[in-house]
Amino acid sequence: MTTIAVFDFDGTLVRCDSFVRFIVFCFGRWRTALGFVLFSPLLLLMTLRIVSGGLVKQKMFSFFFRHWREEDFRKAGGDFLQRLNSHTDGQMADRLQWHQAQGHRIYVVSASMEAWVGPWCEERGVSRVVCTMPEVDASGRLTGGFATKNCKGREKVNRFLALEPDRDTYRLVVYGDSRGDREMMALADEAHKVN
Repeated sequence: MTTIAVFDFDGTLVRCDSFVRFIVFCFGRWRTALGFVLFSPLLLLMTLRIVSGGLVKQKMFSFFFRHWREEDFRKAGGDFLQRLNSHTDGQMADRLQWHQAQGHRIYVVSASMEAWVGPWCEERGVSRVVCTMPEVDASGRLTGGFATKNCKGREKVNRFLALEPDRDTYRLVVYGDSRGDREMMALADEAHKVN
């Protein structure tokens, strides 16, 4: 039977919140801090679970990246790779390589953006990447919205099963670290909680 290994990204393959790190990379600490101050009421409501993390993330994404050219956004994602590599969890990267050596199909399924998750995965020979995607208008600029739902929680399962629907034909191994991975881990034959 085929084995499929699914890895979360933030907190699993890399030891950071890559969305926040990417904002700091693009705008610097002071402008990032200002943005977080402006969004502190929404962040508090998110902490209290009154509003969803996905909504807050989209609002912050719009604040920082609305009107960016898609090509500039993707270039920044590629440029971010070296910084991101410094946060890679060596043990989990070794585990990913082990699955590759076994000939297993590998997916990285993440709420973060493909613009920087994709280059990290490509460098390691992983082609199956499922992420939150930005909405791009006809002129090639980011609208500030998302073209997909935030790829977290149940949405991870929905997006994965759309690609691998025949669940009884493969063994599923899942690696995750947070509440946003629970549904994906519940789907697995073998689930590993990363600390």
